[in-house]
Amino acid sequence: MVKGGPLLAQPSAGELASAGNEEKEENGVGSRVGTLLIVNGDELAEVHAWAKEDPYSKAELFEVMTVAPLASYVVDTLPL
Repeated sequence: MVKGGPLLAQPSAGELASAGNEEKEENGVGSRVGTLLIVNGDELAEVHAWAKEDPYSKAELFEVMTVAPLASYVVDTLPL
């Protein structure tokens, strides 16, 4: 796993108004609606198998699990 964290819903005006600046910067604002994991793997099937073995997945804490490739781009040189 490279990175992971919660996915937040779009906050309501009330949530934004009641949250302090520190909370907005550190934790975000809005209810948690899911989890995003960025995982390295050579094949999509390999990552899918890894995700099925994740403890949260095995405990059936996820209602839906989607495994999809993340596009990446390599730029050797930048025009000046």
